[in-house]
Amino acid sequence: MENSVDGLPDFNPPSDFKIYPEFIGAAPREVPDSVKHGRLARSRRWSLWMLLFAGKLCIILSPFDFIATLSLYFLPLGYLFWFGLALCAIGVITYRSASSLKQALKYVTDGEVAPAQVLGMQINPTLYVNGSPTSFVIFTQVLLRSPLNQQLVVRELRSGALSSSQPSAGRPKFKVGDYVAVTWLPGEFESTLQIIDYLEIIPDACLVRENKDASPWGAIAIVATVFFFFFSLGWMIYSLGRFEPIDGVGQMGLVMLTSAVLGIAVPIIWSVLSRRRERQLAARNQEAAATGDVVIVPTAKTGLFMGLLILAGSGLIGTACVMGFAMSANALLDHGPVEDEKPVLISEMVMVTHNYIFREYKIEYHFNNDQKKRSLLTTPQHIMQFRGNHGVAKIKRGYFGWRWISDLEPALDPQLLNNRQKARR
Repeated sequence: MENSVDGLPDFNPPSDFKIYPEFIGAAPREVPDSVKHGRLARSRRWSLWMLLFAGKLCIILSPFDFIATLSLYFLPLGYLFWFGLALCAIGVITYRSASSLKQALKYVTDGEVAPAQVLGMQINPTLYVNGSPTSFVIFTQVLLRSPLNQQLVVRELRSGALSSSQPSAGRPKFKVGDYVAVTWLPGEFESTLQIIDYLEIIPDACLVRENKDASPWGAIAIVATVFFFFFSLGWMIYSLGRFEPIDGVGQMGLVMLTSAVLGIAVPIIWSVLSRRRERQLAARNQEAAATGDVVIVPTAKTGLFMGLLILAGSGLIGTACVMGFAMSANALLDHGPVEDEKPVLISEMVMVTHNYIFREYKIEYHFNNDQKKRSLLTTPQHIMQFRGNHGVAKIKRGYFGWRWISDLEPALDPQLLNNRQKARR
């Protein structure tokens, strides 16, 4: 029988080639306790912890009054209790079903095992989100004897998805030229062939990963980060509509300039760091090719148009974020008295729903001596206080000196309001 194929190395597995103990013995084999400590089982528990924590958090928060208030603006919060139940149910159902774990267990109990020689390895991106790779897969070429006819065959096998922005987050323990244990289900060689390490079903057979083992605290940190992100985003939008200075944002010129510069600086710094990582990756791949380690395929570079678009968008987002939080600080840190009251004429009270998700309530008005149209983000309860189209704006100095409207009250008698204003002067 031939031990080599044209253009391929000799296939001579070492006599002391070892197979993982969990895969030794005639099928059906028993499921070992070590499976509970494998990466698949740990990931399964981590997903359960994360979904249960998110679900319980939704259920705990649902009866609070501030959630009921926020649901007037972010409509899905009105169903927070049911979302919490759904998340808990999804967590339990996915934990019980565990399709990937059950599929891997078939290899442990019924799989056939043989040695294979690694001919080549490389990590390729398989999923892009907004132009950035978010998922990678290790493609591995192996040489082995087919159980169908005992002829040498070459097959390309894929690892599970490495869900990370860094492809080096997972790498094989073996190198090019090494012999590894492969397995397949009886009668399904072509469709089920896999490297045992890529199953990650037992602790000893898995990829080398840089991230730490999953834990309940990690799940809690992720859920808390997501909640904080959306809360910050909502507060920024609210600040821009509620605390805008009445003299316009022109007096915030230095803040706007600084925030725009910071917003533009972020993608520039990111680009510089990306170029540095590309050089490091090229040097690493050169070393990996020489030592037989896995090669990481470089991701596609961002084009000039997309780069300019990202630069402009970052500047706008950076400006909006800094301005929103600066306006919040100017208003919330202002504990001084009302410095002025001005009559206003209300033109419209508006309720707008965006995509059945977001809803905003606004009072559109202008000062009696100024026809510039203005708006104030408010609440339904505040709007219900108005019976006419006259009001009075209570103006405060602002912590940074940016005058803002602390309140807008109904005024039934414009003449009385004018008299009060003259008396203050």
